Amino acid sequence: MTLGFLTFGQSPRTDVTSDLPESLRSLEFVEVGALDDLSAQQIESLKPHTDQTVYVSRLRDGSEVTIAEERLIPLLNEKLKLLEHNDVEATVLLCSGRLDLESRSGIIFPSMILEHAVQCLHGQVSRLGVLVPDMSQVQEAVGYWSAFAQDVKALGFSPYSGSKKPFDSLAKAFLDRDLIVLDCIGYSSEHRKTVRALSGKPVISARGITFRFLEELFSR
Repeated sequence: MTLGFLTFGQSPRTDVTSDLPESLRSLEFVEVGALDDLSAQQIESLKPHTDQTVYVSRLRDGSEVTIAEERLIPLLNEKLKLLEHNDVEATVLLCSGRLDLESRSGIIFPSMILEHAVQCLHGQVSRLGVLVPDMSQVQEAVGYWSAFAQDVKALGFSPYSGSKKPFDSLAKAFLDRDLIVLDCIGYSSEHRKTVRALSGKPVISARGITFRFLEELFSR
């Protein structure tokens, strides 16, 4: 079994793969990134303009990058073809974005796993907290997650900033929530533990729920 890991930024995503549970460490995987072959100038040209959908990811050096959805999709489809040539049996998106992509080998969308996990709590969650990586995504997050809860509070914090104090403050802002969703694959197991400890509320992260799904399917 060989899995493809496709990041919206640059590979390798050591921040994600270092967080893999022990049961998945023996899996073979091929990592590629939408921005792997691009120069700094080319990456700069992909930044979103006003009213364009923003995606946030990580470059190879650990820095944050923002990309417009319209410019990102062709790059992702190109990399999916590359993964197919490497005979991967399925590709895991290292992003909780919701995109229309093309692949013959199959794509595992963390966004779908995350959404279904929240749907399973239908009727038990009226006040939902959502953390997204960029403030420009807050309004869209409220609109989207309002289909799952009556009262949605969304806040923005980049998992790539390295700042701890602002993150701790944001976690405490969710004290009045029934459930908290970390809606970005960049949020680590440590981010989830911190939000859980400071809010006292259950937390579902895109990364954590995706890893558990992969364990069910592929762990030996």
